[in-house]
Amino acid sequence: MPDCEPGDASSINTPATTNSPETIVLEPATIRDQLFHGNKSVLLAVNRVHKAKDEVNIARARLLPSINLGAILATGSTPGFFLSSVEFLLPFLVPSKWFDYYAVKDLLKAELVALRLMKLNTYASTYSLYYSLLTDSSLYEILNSEANDLSAIETNVEHSYQLGLATEEDLNRARGQASLAKINLSKVSDLISIERASMRHALGLSTETQISWTAAEVAKSDWEGRHIKEALEHAVVISPEAEQLHHLQSAAKKYSWSKLFGFLSGLTARTTSQDGKSFSDLTVGTGFSIGFDYFPAIRLSQHNLREIELRQEELQLELADVLEKGLATTAEAERRLAIALEAENAFEKIFNSRLGQYQLGLSELIPVLQARALWRQASVESLRAKIQIFLHRITLHRTMLTDQFSEIQDCKVIVKLK
Repeated sequence: MPDCEPGDASSINTPATTNSPETIVLEPATIRDQLFHGNKSVLLAVNRVHKAKDEVNIARARLLPSINLGAILATGSTPGFFLSSVEFLLPFLVPSKWFDYYAVKDLLKAELVALRLMKLNTYASTYSLYYSLLTDSSLYEILNSEANDLSAIETNVEHSYQLGLATEEDLNRARGQASLAKINLSKVSDLISIERASMRHALGLSTETQISWTAAEVAKSDWEGRHIKEALEHAVVISPEAEQLHHLQSAAKKYSWSKLFGFLSGLTARTTSQDGKSFSDLTVGTGFSIGFDYFPAIRLSQHNLREIELRQEELQLELADVLEKGLATTAEAERRLAIALEAENAFEKIFNSRLGQYQLGLSELIPVLQARALWRQASVESLRAKIQIFLHRITLHRTMLTDQFSEIQDCKVIVKLK
Protein backbone atom coordinates (compact mmCIF):
# COMPACT_ATOMS: atom_id res chain seq x y z
CA MET A 1 0.00 0.00 0.00
CA PRO A 2 1.62 3.29 -1.07
CA ASP A 3 2.26 5.98 1.50
CA CYS A 4 0.60 9.36 1.04
CA GLU A 5 2.81 11.12 3.54
CA PRO A 6 4.46 14.32 2.26
CA GLY A 7 7.95 13.84 0.93
CA ASP A 8 7.36 10.28 -0.20
CA ALA A 9 7.60 9.65 -3.93
CA SER A 10 4.16 8.10 -3.99
CA SER A 11 2.60 11.09 -2.27
CA ILE A 12 2.42 12.73 -5.70
CA ASN A 13 3.66 16.05 -4.38
CA THR A 14 5.93 16.96 -7.29
CA PRO A 15 4.41 17.61 -10.71
CA ALA A 16 6.19 16.05 -13.64
CA THR A 17 6.46 19.41 -15.36
CA THR A 18 9.38 20.34 -13.11
CA ASN A 19 11.53 17.60 -14.57
CA SER A 20 9.90 16.56 -17.83
CA PRO A 21 11.95 14.44 -20.19
CA GLU A 22 12.62 15.74 -23.70
CA THR A 23 10.76 12.76 -25.18
CA ILE A 24 8.18 10.43 -23.68
CA VAL A 25 6.99 7.21 -25.31
CA LEU A 26 3.38 6.52 -24.42
CA GLU A 27 2.28 3.05 -23.40
CA PRO A 28 -0.12 1.86 -20.66
CA ALA A 29 2.50 1.50 -17.92
CA THR A 30 4.33 4.77 -18.57
CA ILE A 31 1.03 6.64 -18.80
CA ARG A 32 0.01 5.36 -15.36
CA ASP A 33 3.31 6.30 -13.73
CA GLN A 34 3.51 9.71 -15.36
CA LEU A 35 -0.15 10.48 -14.72
CA PHE A 36 0.05 10.08 -10.94
CA HIS A 37 3.00 12.46 -10.72
CA GLY A 38 1.76 15.18 -13.04
CA ASN A 39 -2.02 15.34 -13.19
CA LYS A 40 -3.29 18.37 -11.29
CA SER A 41 -6.62 16.78 -10.31
CA VAL A 42 -4.78 13.92 -8.61
CA LEU A 43 -2.48 16.38 -6.87
CA LEU A 44 -5.49 18.29 -5.56
CA ALA A 45 -7.03 15.04 -4.31
CA VAL A 46 -3.83 14.27 -2.40
CA ASN A 47 -3.98 17.72 -0.85
CA ARG A 48 -7.55 17.04 0.32
CA VAL A 49 -6.34 13.84 1.96
CA HIS A 50 -3.71 15.76 3.90
CA LYS A 51 -6.31 18.31 4.96
CA ALA A 52 -8.59 15.49 6.16
CA LYS A 53 -5.66 13.98 8.06
CA ASP A 54 -5.09 17.32 9.78
CA GLU A 55 -8.75 17.35 10.83
CA VAL A 56 -8.25 13.94 12.45
CA ASN A 57 -5.19 15.23 14.29
CA ILE A 58 -7.18 18.21 15.58
CA ALA A 59 -10.17 16.10 16.62
CA ARG A 60 -7.93 13.62 18.38
CA ALA A 61 -6.04 16.37 20.18
CA ARG A 62 -9.32 17.71 21.54
CA LEU A 63 -9.81 14.43 23.39
CA LEU A 64 -6.68 14.84 25.47
CA PRO A 65 -6.72 16.45 28.95
CA SER A 66 -5.41 20.00 28.95
CA ILE A 67 -3.89 22.02 31.80
CA ASN A 68 -4.74 25.64 32.45
CA LEU A 69 -1.62 27.36 33.79
CA GLY A 70 -3.03 30.87 33.63
CA ALA A 71 -2.99 31.29 37.40
CA ILE A 72 0.65 30.24 37.56
CA LEU A 73 1.72 32.79 34.99
CA ALA A 74 -0.22 35.57 36.73
CA THR A 75 1.31 35.18 40.17
CA GLY A 76 4.63 34.72 41.87
CA SER A 77 3.39 32.81 44.87
CA THR A 78 4.77 29.67 46.40
CA PRO A 79 4.71 26.28 44.66
CA GLY A 80 1.93 25.20 47.02
CA PHE A 81 -0.33 27.82 45.50
CA PHE A 82 0.60 26.65 42.05
CA LEU A 83 -0.60 23.13 42.75
CA SER A 84 -3.84 24.28 44.27
CA SER A 85 -4.67 26.47 41.23
CA VAL A 86 -4.14 23.91 38.49
CA GLU A 87 -7.34 23.18 36.58
CA PHE A 88 -7.70 19.92 34.66
CA LEU A 89 -10.11 19.91 31.70
CA LEU A 90 -11.43 16.50 30.84
CA PRO A 91 -12.98 16.68 27.37
CA PHE A 92 -12.49 12.96 26.87
CA LEU A 93 -15.43 12.47 29.23
CA VAL A 94 -17.78 14.24 26.79
CA PRO A 95 -19.48 11.63 24.56
CA SER A 96 -20.07 14.04 21.66
CA LYS A 97 -16.35 14.63 21.26
CA TRP A 98 -15.70 10.93 20.86
CA PHE A 99 -18.37 10.72 18.16
CA ASP A 100 -16.87 13.77 16.44
CA TYR A 101 -13.45 12.15 16.51
CA TYR A 102 -14.57 8.86 14.99
CA ALA A 103 -16.74 10.66 12.44
CA VAL A 104 -13.70 12.64 11.29
CA LYS A 105 -11.69 9.41 11.06
CA ASP A 106 -14.39 7.94 8.81
CA LEU A 107 -14.30 11.06 6.68
CA LEU A 108 -10.52 10.67 6.34
CA LYS A 109 -11.03 7.09 5.17
CA ALA A 110 -13.60 8.37 2.68
CA GLU A 111 -11.07 10.92 1.41
CA LEU A 112 -8.48 8.16 0.96
CA VAL A 113 -10.96 6.17 -1.10
CA ALA A 114 -11.82 9.35 -3.00
CA LEU A 115 -8.15 9.69 -3.88
CA ARG A 116 -8.08 6.15 -5.23
CA LEU A 117 -11.27 6.82 -7.18
CA MET A 118 -9.71 9.94 -8.64
CA LYS A 119 -6.67 7.94 -9.71
CA LEU A 120 -8.76 5.10 -11.14
CA ASN A 121 -11.09 7.36 -13.10
CA THR A 122 -8.36 9.69 -14.29
CA TYR A 123 -6.32 6.73 -15.49
CA ALA A 124 -9.38 5.24 -17.23
CA SER A 125 -9.94 8.51 -19.09
CA THR A 126 -6.28 8.92 -20.02
CA TYR A 127 -6.05 5.22 -20.94
CA SER A 128 -9.03 5.68 -23.27
CA LEU A 129 -7.49 8.84 -24.72
CA TYR A 130 -4.33 6.87 -25.44
CA TYR A 131 -6.24 4.30 -27.50
CA SER A 132 -8.18 7.05 -29.24
CA LEU A 133 -4.83 8.53 -30.20
CA LEU A 134 -3.63 5.16 -31.48
CA THR A 135 -6.85 4.62 -33.41
CA ASP A 136 -6.78 8.05 -35.03
CA SER A 137 -3.15 7.45 -35.98
CA SER A 138 -4.26 4.26 -37.71
CA LEU A 139 -7.14 6.16 -39.30
CA TYR A 140 -4.63 8.69 -40.59
CA GLU A 141 -2.68 5.88 -42.24
CA ILE A 142 -5.87 4.55 -43.89
CA LEU A 143 -6.86 7.95 -45.24
CA ASN A 144 -3.30 8.74 -46.27
CA SER A 145 -3.19 5.50 -48.26
CA GLU A 146 -6.47 6.42 -49.93
CA ALA A 147 -5.25 9.95 -50.68
CA ASN A 148 -2.09 8.55 -52.28
CA ASP A 149 -4.10 6.11 -54.41
CA LEU A 150 -6.52 8.80 -55.54
CA SER A 151 -3.67 11.21 -56.31
CA ALA A 152 -2.06 8.51 -58.45
CA ILE A 153 -5.40 7.93 -60.21
CA GLU A 154 -5.77 11.69 -60.76
CA THR A 155 -2.32 11.80 -62.37
CA ASN A 156 -3.17 8.81 -64.54
CA VAL A 157 -6.51 10.29 -65.67
CA GLU A 158 -4.89 13.66 -66.38
CA HIS A 159 -2.30 11.94 -68.60
CA SER A 160 -5.05 9.99 -70.39
CA TYR A 161 -7.06 13.20 -70.84
CA GLN A 162 -4.10 14.92 -72.47
CA LEU A 163 -3.89 11.97 -74.87
CA GLY A 164 -7.61 12.17 -75.56
CA LEU A 165 -8.29 8.84 -73.89
CA ALA A 166 -10.31 10.23 -70.93
CA THR A 167 -13.17 12.71 -70.70
CA GLU A 168 -13.13 16.03 -68.87
CA GLU A 169 -15.79 14.65 -66.54
CA ASP A 170 -13.49 11.79 -65.54
CA LEU A 171 -10.68 14.28 -64.92
CA ASN A 172 -12.87 16.49 -62.68
CA ARG A 173 -14.20 13.44 -60.86
CA ALA A 174 -10.67 12.16 -60.18
CA ARG A 175 -9.53 15.60 -59.01
CA GLY A 176 -12.58 16.02 -56.78
CA GLN A 177 -12.13 12.64 -55.11
CA ALA A 178 -8.43 13.28 -54.54
CA SER A 179 -9.19 16.69 -53.01
CA LEU A 180 -11.84 15.26 -50.66
CA ALA A 181 -9.39 12.60 -49.52
CA LYS A 182 -6.83 15.31 -48.67
CA ILE A 183 -9.47 17.26 -46.72
CA ASN A 184 -10.39 14.17 -44.67
CA LEU A 185 -6.71 13.56 -44.01
CA SER A 186 -6.30 17.14 -42.77
CA LYS A 187 -9.27 16.76 -40.40
CA VAL A 188 -7.77 13.66 -38.80
CA SER A 189 -4.41 15.39 -38.52
CA ASP A 190 -6.09 18.21 -36.57
CA LEU A 191 -7.81 15.66 -34.34
CA ILE A 192 -4.51 13.96 -33.54
CA SER A 193 -2.99 17.34 -32.62
CA ILE A 194 -5.89 18.02 -30.24
CA GLU A 195 -5.57 14.58 -28.65
CA ARG A 196 -1.83 15.03 -28.26
CA ALA A 197 -2.41 18.35 -26.48
CA SER A 198 -5.03 16.72 -24.22
CA MET A 199 -2.59 13.94 -23.38
CA ARG A 200 0.10 16.50 -22.59
CA HIS A 201 -2.31 18.28 -20.24
CA ALA A 202 -3.41 15.06 -18.55
CA LEU A 203 0.17 13.96 -17.87
CA GLY A 204 1.36 17.40 -16.80
CA LEU A 205 3.99 17.58 -19.54
CA SER A 206 5.63 20.76 -20.73
CA THR A 207 5.20 21.97 -24.29
CA GLU A 208 8.87 21.20 -24.95
CA THR A 209 8.32 17.49 -24.31
CA GLN A 210 8.03 15.45 -27.47
CA ILE A 211 5.32 12.77 -27.41
CA SER A 212 5.47 9.49 -29.31
CA TRP A 213 3.59 6.25 -28.78
CA THR A 214 3.77 2.54 -29.36
CA ALA A 215 0.91 0.33 -30.47
CA ALA A 216 -0.72 -1.80 -27.78
CA GLU A 217 -3.93 -3.71 -27.23
CA VAL A 218 -6.19 -3.96 -24.21
CA ALA A 219 -6.08 -7.42 -22.67
CA LYS A 220 -9.31 -9.39 -22.81
CA SER A 221 -11.24 -9.27 -19.55
CA ASP A 222 -11.75 -12.52 -17.68
CA TRP A 223 -15.38 -11.45 -17.17
CA GLU A 224 -16.23 -11.42 -20.87
CA GLY A 225 -18.74 -14.15 -21.64
CA ARG A 226 -19.71 -14.68 -17.99
CA HIS A 227 -23.16 -14.07 -16.55
CA ILE A 228 -23.89 -10.47 -15.59
CA LYS A 229 -25.33 -11.49 -12.20
CA GLU A 230 -22.01 -13.04 -11.18
CA ALA A 231 -20.09 -10.01 -12.42
CA LEU A 232 -22.41 -7.57 -10.63
CA GLU A 233 -22.13 -9.37 -7.29
CA HIS A 234 -18.34 -9.22 -7.48
CA ALA A 235 -18.33 -5.60 -8.66
CA VAL A 236 -20.42 -4.47 -5.69
CA VAL A 237 -18.08 -6.21 -3.24
CA ILE A 238 -14.87 -4.71 -4.62
CA SER A 239 -16.29 -1.33 -5.66
CA PRO A 240 -14.31 1.62 -4.23
CA GLU A 241 -17.48 3.70 -4.58
CA ALA A 242 -19.29 1.30 -2.26
CA GLU A 243 -16.41 1.48 0.22
CA GLN A 244 -16.47 5.27 0.17
CA LEU A 245 -20.25 5.34 0.77
CA HIS A 246 -19.76 2.94 3.69
CA HIS A 247 -17.31 5.34 5.35
CA LEU A 248 -19.59 8.31 4.69
CA GLN A 249 -22.54 6.41 6.12
CA SER A 250 -20.56 5.53 9.23
CA ALA A 251 -19.52 9.18 9.65
CA ALA A 252 -23.11 10.37 9.21
CA LYS A 253 -24.36 7.97 11.88
CA LYS A 254 -21.70 9.09 14.36
CA TYR A 255 -22.42 12.70 13.51
CA SER A 256 -26.08 12.09 14.44
CA TRP A 257 -25.03 10.69 17.81
CA SER A 258 -22.66 13.62 18.26
CA LYS A 259 -25.54 16.05 17.87
CA LEU A 260 -27.71 14.07 20.28
CA PHE A 261 -24.98 14.38 22.90
CA GLY A 262 -24.13 17.91 21.84
CA PHE A 263 -26.04 19.54 24.68
CA LEU A 264 -23.29 18.35 27.03
CA SER A 265 -20.87 21.20 26.47
CA GLY A 266 -18.10 20.14 28.84
CA LEU A 267 -17.05 18.42 32.00
CA THR A 268 -14.49 20.03 34.26
CA ALA A 269 -12.72 18.73 37.33
CA ARG A 270 -10.82 21.39 39.20
CA THR A 271 -8.83 21.61 42.42
CA THR A 272 -9.54 24.41 44.83
CA SER A 273 -7.92 25.41 48.08
CA GLN A 274 -8.25 27.81 50.85
CA ASP A 275 -5.40 30.04 52.03
CA GLY A 276 -3.00 28.53 49.51
CA LYS A 277 -3.09 25.07 51.04
CA SER A 278 -2.87 21.91 48.99
CA PHE A 279 -5.87 20.05 47.64
CA SER A 280 -8.56 20.59 50.21
CA ASP A 281 -11.63 20.17 48.10
CA LEU A 282 -12.61 18.61 44.79
CA THR A 283 -15.62 19.69 42.81
CA VAL A 284 -16.86 18.39 39.52
CA GLY A 285 -18.81 20.86 37.42
CA THR A 286 -21.04 19.87 34.53
CA GLY A 287 -22.27 22.49 32.06
CA PHE A 288 -25.39 22.15 29.93
CA SER A 289 -26.03 24.28 26.87
CA ILE A 290 -29.16 23.38 24.93
CA GLY A 291 -29.70 25.56 21.87
CA PHE A 292 -32.35 25.66 19.18
CA ASP A 293 -29.76 24.86 16.53
CA TYR A 294 -29.15 21.31 17.77
CA PHE A 295 -32.45 19.86 16.62
CA PRO A 296 -32.25 21.12 13.00
CA ALA A 297 -28.68 19.77 12.94
CA ILE A 298 -29.98 16.36 14.02
CA ARG A 299 -32.60 16.39 11.27
CA LEU A 300 -29.99 17.49 8.74
CA SER A 301 -27.69 14.62 9.65
CA GLN A 302 -30.61 12.21 9.31
CA HIS A 303 -31.36 13.56 5.83
CA ASN A 304 -27.71 13.16 4.88
CA LEU A 305 -27.82 9.58 6.08
CA ARG A 306 -30.89 8.86 3.95
CA GLU A 307 -29.20 10.45 0.95
CA ILE A 308 -26.23 8.12 1.35
CA GLU A 309 -28.55 5.11 1.56
CA LEU A 310 -30.24 6.16 -1.67
CA ARG A 311 -26.83 6.64 -3.29
CA GLN A 312 -25.87 3.08 -2.31
CA GLU A 313 -28.98 1.78 -4.07
CA GLU A 314 -28.23 3.94 -7.09
CA LEU A 315 -24.66 2.64 -7.24
CA GLN A 316 -25.84 -0.93 -7.74
CA LEU A 317 -28.07 0.21 -10.60
CA GLU A 318 -25.17 2.09 -12.18
CA LEU A 319 -22.85 -0.90 -11.91
CA ALA A 320 -25.49 -3.15 -13.44
CA ASP A 321 -25.96 -0.69 -16.31
CA VAL A 322 -22.22 -0.43 -16.99
CA LEU A 323 -21.67 -4.20 -16.89
CA GLU A 324 -24.69 -5.07 -19.02
CA LYS A 325 -23.67 -2.60 -21.72
CA GLY A 326 -20.01 -3.51 -21.53
CA LEU A 327 -20.47 -7.26 -21.75
CA ALA A 328 -23.05 -7.12 -24.53
CA THR A 329 -21.42 -4.48 -26.71
CA THR A 330 -17.97 -6.06 -26.48
CA ALA A 331 -19.30 -9.32 -27.89
CA GLU A 332 -21.12 -7.52 -30.70
CA ALA A 333 -18.08 -5.39 -31.52
CA GLU A 334 -15.96 -8.53 -31.85
CA ARG A 335 -18.43 -9.95 -34.39
CA ARG A 336 -18.45 -6.67 -36.32
CA LEU A 337 -14.66 -6.63 -36.37
CA ALA A 338 -14.50 -10.10 -37.93
CA ILE A 339 -17.03 -9.12 -40.61
CA ALA A 340 -15.33 -5.78 -41.32
CA LEU A 341 -11.94 -7.45 -41.75
CA GLU A 342 -13.44 -9.81 -44.33
CA ALA A 343 -15.04 -6.89 -46.17
CA GLU A 344 -11.80 -4.91 -46.04
CA ASN A 345 -9.86 -7.79 -47.60
CA ALA A 346 -12.52 -8.31 -50.28
CA PHE A 347 -12.77 -4.66 -51.36
CA GLU A 348 -8.99 -4.31 -51.47
CA LYS A 349 -8.89 -7.12 -54.04
CA ILE A 350 -11.77 -5.59 -56.01
CA PHE A 351 -10.06 -2.19 -56.13
CA ASN A 352 -6.74 -3.61 -57.31
CA SER A 353 -8.55 -5.64 -59.97
CA ARG A 354 -10.59 -2.70 -61.30
CA LEU A 355 -7.62 -0.37 -61.18
CA GLY A 356 -5.64 -2.79 -63.33
CA GLN A 357 -8.55 -3.10 -65.76
CA TYR A 358 -8.90 0.69 -65.98
CA GLN A 359 -5.21 1.11 -66.72
CA LEU A 360 -5.63 -1.39 -69.57
CA GLY A 361 -8.71 0.44 -70.84
CA LEU A 362 -11.04 -2.41 -69.90
CA SER A 363 -13.03 -0.54 -67.19
CA GLU A 364 -14.60 2.85 -66.53
CA LEU A 365 -13.27 5.22 -63.85
CA ILE A 366 -16.38 5.25 -61.65
CA PRO A 367 -16.17 1.55 -60.62
CA VAL A 368 -12.52 2.12 -59.67
CA LEU A 369 -13.38 5.07 -57.41
CA GLN A 370 -16.33 3.24 -55.91
CA ALA A 371 -14.17 0.22 -55.09
CA ARG A 372 -11.59 2.48 -53.41
CA ALA A 373 -14.28 4.20 -51.34
CA LEU A 374 -15.73 0.86 -50.24
CA TRP A 375 -12.28 -0.39 -49.28
CA ARG A 376 -11.72 2.68 -47.13
CA GLN A 377 -15.18 2.34 -45.59
CA ALA A 378 -14.55 -1.28 -44.63
CA SER A 379 -11.14 -0.36 -43.18
CA VAL A 380 -12.71 2.39 -41.06
CA GLU A 381 -15.43 0.02 -39.85
CA SER A 382 -12.86 -2.54 -38.71
CA LEU A 383 -10.96 0.25 -36.95
CA ARG A 384 -14.16 1.52 -35.31
CA ALA A 385 -15.03 -1.98 -34.08
CA LYS A 386 -11.53 -2.41 -32.66
CA ILE A 387 -11.58 0.86 -30.69
CA GLN A 388 -15.04 0.01 -29.35
CA ILE A 389 -13.70 -3.31 -28.09
CA PHE A 390 -10.75 -1.56 -26.45
CA LEU A 391 -12.88 1.11 -24.77
CA HIS A 392 -15.45 -1.41 -23.51
CA ARG A 393 -12.66 -3.57 -22.12
CA ILE A 394 -11.15 -0.56 -20.36
CA THR A 395 -14.55 0.01 -18.75
CA LEU A 396 -14.76 -3.63 -17.68
CA HIS A 397 -11.23 -3.59 -16.28
CA ARG A 398 -11.99 -0.37 -14.40
CA THR A 399 -15.24 -1.74 -12.98
CA MET A 400 -13.76 -5.09 -11.98
CA LEU A 401 -10.35 -3.61 -10.98
CA THR A 402 -8.37 -5.92 -13.25
CA ASP A 403 -5.48 -5.52 -15.70
CA GLN A 404 -3.74 -2.13 -15.32
CA PHE A 405 -6.26 -0.99 -12.70
CA SER A 406 -5.33 -3.77 -10.28
CA GLU A 407 -2.01 -1.99 -9.65
CA ILE A 408 -3.71 1.20 -8.47
CA GLN A 409 -3.98 0.58 -4.73
CA ASP A 410 -5.16 2.49 -1.69
CA CYS A 411 -2.68 4.69 0.09
CA LYS A 412 -2.21 5.22 3.80
CA VAL A 413 -1.59 8.21 5.98
CA ILE A 414 -0.01 8.40 9.41
CA VAL A 415 -2.16 10.35 11.83
CA LYS A 416 -0.06 12.22 14.37
CA LEU A 417 -1.08 14.34 17.32
CA LYS A 418 -0.47 18.03 16.94
